[in-house]
Amino acid sequence: MRDISKFQVNQAPTVVGQPLPTEWAAMFNFAMTKAPILDLDDPQSIEQIKGLVRQVPWIDPSTVEAYLAMPDGVRLYYRAMIPVLVIRQSGRAVGLLSKEGRLLPPGFKEEQLSMFLSINIPEGIELPSPGDSSSVGLLQEAVRIFPEVDQLKALTKLNIVAIQQQADYRANESEIVPPLTFVTADGLEIEWGRSVYTPDPFSVDVNKRPLTIERKGFRLSQLMKQFPNLVGVGRVVLDDPLVKVFDRQGKPMALKRDIL
Repeated sequence: MRDISKFQVNQAPTVVGQPLPTEWAAMFNFAMTKAPILDLDDPQSIEQIKGLVRQVPWIDPSTVEAYLAMPDGVRLYYRAMIPVLVIRQSGRAVGLLSKEGRLLPPGFKEEQLSMFLSINIPEGIELPSPGDSSSVGLLQEAVRIFPEVDQLKALTKLNIVAIQQQADYRANESEIVPPLTFVTADGLEIEWGRSVYTPDPFSVDVNKRPLTIERKGFRLSQLMKQFPNLVGVGRVVLDDPLVKVFDRQGKPMALKRDIL
């Protein structure tokens, strides 16, 4: 028989290289204090332990492993979910999403949150409980499009720091998720549209062909040749039939003819 609540941490977990937030450690400790005394001769005891740990909202349930390690008892392994998006409303951090789209508990300091991309959401959107996924289309699409932002940052060296829904988006009968804009640290807005995983009937070229991620990426690369590092550019529209570019005052900028 073993009292699982009397556990010992041999290696403190980290989260993307950062120390485990105090609030997260407290959640794990609380889960362990609720653990029953188990008979380790019972084959189901290991599964009970794994099930208990998988309920901790910041632990990636797919990484949980437990083994008998007598005479000590049980050896347990697990990893934290990887945070990728800070949810902000009116500039204030209100949540943190994992790469799977699950809400993570609070606990990171503001300077730590600045490491992650932000998704700016309108007021009134309710967030799920820690460990759960959101049913809000905007947040789901932000998670789907995150790899594209990551790839774009690596290829262009643009300092993209935030995602937001495009300003002229209006919910319609089909309730298609909103098209998204990427925002750089100096305020440049890149209207990208929807992710490669979301059918987008509105993002087409002049010949009505879908604007793929490759096509939009090519458009952006051509723009960066004409406007190195997009200096002086305030807004770029990549998901319309024709590329559009505006300066910092909102005035249209002339484009080369081969940028379509």
